[in-house]
Amino acid sequence: MNDDLSAEKENEKDRKKTTLQTNDLDKISKKAKKENKEVTKLKENIDKKVKFKSFLTKIFKNKLVISLIILIIILLLTIMFENNKYKKLITEYDTNISNLKREKENLERQKSAVKDNFSAYQAKMKPYEELQEKEAKEKLEKIKQEEEKKKQEEKEKKEAEEKAKEEEKKKGYDTGITFENLARNPKDYMYKKVKFKAKVIQVIRGQVEQYRVAIDNDYKKVILVEYINKTGSNILENDKILLMGVSDGEITYESTLHAKITIPKVLADSIEVIN
Repeated sequence: MNDDLSAEKENEKDRKKTTLQTNDLDKISKKAKKENKEVTKLKENIDKKVKFKSFLTKIFKNKLVISLIILIIILLLTIMFENNKYKKLITEYDTNISNLKREKENLERQKSAVKDNFSAYQAKMKPYEELQEKEAKEKLEKIKQEEEKKKQEEKEKKEAEEKAKEEEKKKGYDTGITFENLARNPKDYMYKKVKFKAKVIQVIRGQVEQYRVAIDNDYKKVILVEYINKTGSNILENDKILLMGVSDGEITYESTLHAKITIPKVLADSIEVIN
């Protein structure tokens, strides 16, 4: 009986061991299935990536092809547009040429008609043209004489006006100021207009010429005159002159005997030789 119990225990152990092994096998099988699924899933993912990459490559290749096709289409459209534009310009040019030819023909006809009419007019008016030409010459000569007369009158009028202005200007210097006034009170007559007849006793050339002159040929009435001569004609010693200008105070100079001499000074606006 003990042997039976021992055998039963051994059998029980074997069953348990078998059960454990079976369970282990199930676990291993499940684990293998799980790993197999993961491998399958990984493979699927890899396949998807490969397919996607292949798809992208195809798209890229197709994109280049599409771009090339689009470019060709644009080029063809541009050529067609330019061709139509060129044809339109050619048509317009031909139309303009045709219009110009018609206008030219019309003008030629008008020119011919005008020429014929003018020839007829010339033949008709020829007897009168000679008479008209003579009258025209006489009229032109008369107009020319009238214009010359008018120019001469205007010239004389202008000369008379200038002479009157000059006379009026000269009157402005008739202030009645005398040598004695300038010598006695030079400051009272600074820049006052004066007018004197005098004799030139000394000439000093320069950009501004200087003359010592004797008023009314009186050597006791000597003044110094400064003048910018723009006439181009020199004033000489012993010339009798009519001077007009403004008083400029006094000037002092040293004589040959080293004596200081003070005389009136005048800035001349104009000097006229009256010899």
